[in-house]
Amino acid sequence: MRNTLLLFFILTSLAVNAQVKRIVLKAGANRPFINDVTNTFTMVSVIPSPLGYGNAITVATFNERYDEKIGADLAGSIDYTIWRKFFVSTGLGVNYTRFKRDGAVVGLDDFANGNLGFYSSTYPIKTGVPIGSIYGPTVDPRFTVSQGKLDNLGKTDLVYVQIPLMAGISLLQDKLMVRAGTTLSTLVYASEYESRYSASDNVFYEQRSTSKEKYNQLLAGITLNATYYIMPGLGIDVSANKSLTPIYDLDDDGTEKAKMTLLSLGLCYSIVK
Repeated sequence: MRNTLLLFFILTSLAVNAQVKRIVLKAGANRPFINDVTNTFTMVSVIPSPLGYGNAITVATFNERYDEKIGADLAGSIDYTIWRKFFVSTGLGVNYTRFKRDGAVVGLDDFANGNLGFYSSTYPIKTGVPIGSIYGPTVDPRFTVSQGKLDNLGKTDLVYVQIPLMAGISLLQDKLMVRAGTTLSTLVYASEYESRYSASDNVFYEQRSTSKEKYNQLLAGITLNATYYIMPGLGIDVSANKSLTPIYDLDDDGTEKAKMTLLSLGLCYSIVK
């Protein structure tokens, strides 16, 4: 992150002292690629007993998977010439990312303690208790284990405002532009379908949450971009952005983090000065 911010300030300083060469408007589609993660998490469930209530503590090994969907990009940028064919580029964009988050429990270690009658200390209980049992569990927010027919569970929509800061070179008599640098993305909207337990009906149901609390609000990534102009002013734009920051900001026991690589393809219109 420190190196990314340093590059941000260097490219910004160059842009301030450079001459505007080109203004570019872009629109296209994107597809994220997110790595699967396997981690351990701790859950606490309330267990009723004749003497009151106790706790069932479950340490679960959880495999989290992602089904990526097609999203959209819209951006505007400015190229500043610094020397002959070399330039720096910055701008502002909006990125709409879609995926469905799913997972499976691959291992459970269960323990119970509290006011449970003749048991006076923590003791193991039978493993394999379904997540989302009738006791009303407190589930770690990463879990999206399906409970019955919850078709939308885990569907996620994220909207980022992006600021690219890149250095570039003009090739093939200004027909091909190649850029490389960094992109800072700020999360402005998040939506995910989560499961909720209804004690009165003893069922799980889907609920759409728009809280941004569990996400990293700022993503820093490395970006490679190429634009080929098929005719004056109109070009095909391709870019790849690899995020160095995890998507989620969660206080859990896991060490693996889900990070996103975003591929984008679209058209651009260029105004050359």
